[in-house]
Amino acid sequence: MTTNRKKPEIMVIEDLPGVDSAMAELAELERGIGKLESDMNETIDAAKTVCKLKVEPKKARIKVLEAALGTYASLNKDELFPKNKSKKMTFGIIGFRKSTKLLTIGKTTMAEVLELLKVHKLTKGIKLTEGVDKEAMKGWTDEKLKTVRMRRKEEDTFFYEIAQEDSGD
Repeated sequence: MTTNRKKPEIMVIEDLPGVDSAMAELAELERGIGKLESDMNETIDAAKTVCKLKVEPKKARIKVLEAALGTYASLNKDELFPKNKSKKMTFGIIGFRKSTKLLTIGKTTMAEVLELLKVHKLTKGIKLTEGVDKEAMKGWTDEKLKTVRMRRKEEDTFFYEIAQEDSGD
């Protein structure tokens, strides 16, 4: 089975004028991409604005309808739900669900709750997110890195920067 893969184009630059020519082409391509992306973003922004104007009144109406349904269900709870906690309707289901929230007692802060969890060794109530912070470790000495079985590797990586001309405005 053969696949139709386009072979990558290979370009060889032989001298400094060739480097300058390649960089000029890169600048032109990047400006073209920037223009296309800018045009795309303007189109997307315009579409978002139109959509927002059309959606806002619908969202407002949804809130009114939801509040009315909730009020009706609350006022008629005993009649609507004598045995079940929900009622099937033509266009959906209305009902009540048990939900549980945990709230602090009085003016207790979550930081105080965390400290109390630690004091009482209730570690299952503590969420931990851990990871290696390589950015922080970049400033460490090589000896310190070795203590945690890490090493530093430095390398030269090629870069280029296209000159950006300021219009002077």
